[in-house]
Amino acid sequence: MNLSTTFQDFFADDRTALVVGGFLGASALILLGVFLWKRWQYCRFVYQFELLWDKAIQPYCPGCRKRLADWQQHASIKFRKDAEGKTVKVPTTYYAFHCSRCMKTYRLVDSDGYEVTLEEARKQVVFKPLCK
Repeated sequence: MNLSTTFQDFFADDRTALVVGGFLGASALILLGVFLWKRWQYCRFVYQFELLWDKAIQPYCPGCRKRLADWQQHASIKFRKDAEGKTVKVPTTYYAFHCSRCMKTYRLVDSDGYEVTLEEARKQVVFKPLCK
């Protein structure tokens, strides 16, 4: 069984070779397009303060990459020990973004874990994507 005769039998008709070649070419173009789109999505943002930021220093959700605009004050409870050593609930507030698509709340936190205001974060964000 000769390999060249096997290919000749498989592609006995020029139309079959054209269809297979067209399919392979289209598949290669689709894969290239997906690769370039994913690279563009990766290079479009920089990750700082637990959020994604674009060139215009606008915040985006790290989960779904939707632009965040809902900067609000939220209520919460902290637990502290009082003078007698008992644990008591202390009401507190914090500012955070809320993503309507993910239904998650994202606080602006620096690398040390401290909260940062939106104005401070925008001043400190440096847009240097990893890819060029």
